[in-house]
Amino acid sequence: MTIKLGNAQIAWRAAQDIQDGAYVNLGIGFPEMVAKFQPKGREAVFHTENGVLGFGEALRRAPRTGI
Repeated sequence: MTIKLGNAQIAWRAAQDIQDGAYVNLGIGFPEMVAKFQPKGREAVFHTENGVLGFGEALRRAPRTGI
């Protein structure tokens, strides 16, 4: 019997292998998900397939202040 891993499991595993200070090109589809699982205290620069350097986990929106 073959056990198939889900996308989140694959992204988590990939994030564990990224060394501190690494520059990483993950292709299309996984960069944001892998960045989400990056271990705390470890810093890496993610590169997306469309050439954006420094891509990382999606930012959370700040609460509206009424200004």
